[in-house]
Amino acid sequence: MLLKRQFLYQFANTGTQRDKGYLESFAFNGGESFAVGGNVDDWEEYTCADGADEGYKFKNKGVVKVNAFAKAEFDQNFAPILYYSGADMLLKIQNYIPPMKEELAEQWLAVDTWKRETTLPGFFYDYFMKTFMVPAYTCDPMEKKDLAYPGLTETHACYCNNGDYHTMPSINIEVTGKHFQYDLDPSEYMFLPYLNYTQPMSLCILGLDKTPDVLGEGIEYVSLGQRAMAKFPFYSVFDREANTATVELGGAVVMK
Repeated sequence: MLLKRQFLYQFANTGTQRDKGYLESFAFNGGESFAVGGNVDDWEEYTCADGADEGYKFKNKGVVKVNAFAKAEFDQNFAPILYYSGADMLLKIQNYIPPMKEELAEQWLAVDTWKRETTLPGFFYDYFMKTFMVPAYTCDPMEKKDLAYPGLTETHACYCNNGDYHTMPSINIEVTGKHFQYDLDPSEYMFLPYLNYTQPMSLCILGLDKTPDVLGEGIEYVSLGQRAMAKFPFYSVFDREANTATVELGGAVVMK
């Protein structure tokens, strides 16, 4: 967001912070903290603390985005999403690649700190929902008059009592050719439980939605929101002179 970058600029260049060497940068862990001002080395240590990248047997040094500062327009109140491109992605379910031709096309990963939910390409979202939405067992579609979650196209209430997700699978985002991937378990793509007073059990809102569009080149992408950031800490370091942003998403695991 332009407002976010304006805040970073003000923080690094004015007031008591001026001349202290702070950079226009931030690190975000959706479950714990939002920090600003560090460099790449600072954030590498910060996002990889406590084994955020398991094993350290792979190179996950993020990507450098060119043209990171969008030209401001009068009708533009936010900057484009930061796409974690530069390496192709492959979507899987429980480490299984669904037999769809769309999986062969280029896919990107995006980080959207504005939204809470994770959004999936249309072809993958439709397959996932048709396969795993089993009423009265995994997830039930809710009428808007009964329950509607802001921002979601459809609201589904899923069974998650005592951590039992009724066979709901993990979603895996593989960075092809890099030997690591990002795993989202059901507890990490659903929102926190709430109590259903009509029957003695907890339910969770399904925090998944369909990515609203494709990129200009026709590229499909996954967008990770705040809920996913609780597992995948993220940092971005902006360089105004070079017009770049160094971004990294932590929390990956080694490919088995």
